[in-house]
Amino acid sequence: MKLKIRKYWKIILPGFTLLLYALTKIFSPIADSIYLGGMFQCLRILYDYTLGFLPIPFIYILLPVVFLLAFRQIFSSQKWKSKLVHLGKIILVLVCGFYLSWALNYNTTPVEQKIGLIVQNPSIAELEKSFTEVTQKLNELSPYIPIKDEIDFKRLEDRIRPVLKDILKDFGYPTYGRVRVRKIFSGSILRIRTSGIYIPHVFEGHVDGGLYQVQWPFTIAHEMSHGYGITHESDCNFFAYLACLEIDEPLYQYSASLAYWRYLAYQLRSMDNELYELIRSRLDDSVEADLSQIRKHIVRYPDLMPKYRNIIYDNYLKTHGVASGIKSYNRMILLLEAWNKKQQ
Repeated sequence: MKLKIRKYWKIILPGFTLLLYALTKIFSPIADSIYLGGMFQCLRILYDYTLGFLPIPFIYILLPVVFLLAFRQIFSSQKWKSKLVHLGKIILVLVCGFYLSWALNYNTTPVEQKIGLIVQNPSIAELEKSFTEVTQKLNELSPYIPIKDEIDFKRLEDRIRPVLKDILKDFGYPTYGRVRVRKIFSGSILRIRTSGIYIPHVFEGHVDGGLYQVQWPFTIAHEMSHGYGITHESDCNFFAYLACLEIDEPLYQYSASLAYWRYLAYQLRSMDNELYELIRSRLDDSVEADLSQIRKHIVRYPDLMPKYRNIIYDNYLKTHGVASGIKSYNRMILLLEAWNKKQQ
């Protein structure tokens, strides 16, 4: 039996992955209960309470191993056909691992349906109100932000985790693990204009060390949301915002409000630039300084793929059921507007 499994794993593994993907795609209760509530939680617990305690990001270990295996096959004495077969096996394991370890969560019940939100495009008046309120909040919080001090990344992670878990539990999401979010080398992902990334193969979120520190809390909460099985970017923004605002410390609230302000600014500017400029003029100089620092920290790391990055990521999101692609990040506005109305 063991010999048969070893011989036919190249068929069994993708076959099982495709079957599970099809079942979760057709029947969302299977995705919600059997995968997210069962299989995914088991994987989370298994990792979080073993390798999750490593003092360094696991990606620093796994990535060299994968490259070593790939280069070993490329420079081996085998024929090209054999090399390609072995490289194909590595890719097959990585693709199946991506879906089995996390990406099947794309087929779970949408957040707005799960928590009963009526999502609608906000009017200009509603955007103006939200943009004004967040602008005022930033002005109020800005004097209390320790922008000149070194912020303890690990403390941010430990402070956010229990709050985010409580929020997700309230919304009906299982959260049995202790998701790690790691700070990685400066510029490692900012060069593809990404401030954070969750990598399913290592079960950890990652934040670029070159990111402006004030952005760390919101980005950590966003990537941690991915780690608990939330796939859509707008949903992670939504939960990250709620979690940071729940923490009674100015830095967390300021980080989330600044992120939300930038999404609102993009949306309002595209609809009414004069109104946007009018409200923006009310920002305190200290907040403007933070916005300037965000841009400076990004341009330190030239974009490696400016022509193809958005195209690749946009198609990836659309392939996994996110109809609006990279524009889905701005959908955070719709979710928060719907949430606020529900609360009222």
